[in-house]
Amino acid sequence: RLGALLAGTHELFVKKRAQFSGTDDCTRFFSCAVEYNRFRDAADQSPAQEPQLLQGTARPRLIYTGLIDGRLDPAIVEALATHNDRAWQVIMVGPVEEGSFPAAELAARHPNVRFTGQVPYSELPALLAASDVCLMP
Repeated sequence: RLGALLAGTHELFVKKRAQFSGTDDCTRFFSCAVEYNRFRDAADQSPAQEPQLLQGTARPRLIYTGLIDGRLDPAIVEALATHNDRAWQVIMVGPVEEGSFPAAELAARHPNVRFTGQVPYSELPALLAASDVCLMP
């Protein structure tokens, strides 16, 4: 017997809710969210010191945070990297799912694209506050 099913995408929620329609309604949708106050406070403050991860990184900084996998479009990242004479710094923060996203190839071709790996959640607000553009490729 299923006690609860939590779906992280609306498509999965609809599919699983239909699959379990004859049973107790135990399917719940949890969309992506953010701790608004934590991130707002970081955005409202000028950081006393730039996050270590960004020290020495030119501007403008375009930053993505999250899992880097096959759901992201590498062509968009490449287009950002080559636009404006490569002046934009594209910083991809998060774990890379090897084999589903060509991170090593993009970084090798474009010196202005950097993959940092996973960063502690507590550091994300200051990191994003020090960015110029937040990405959702």
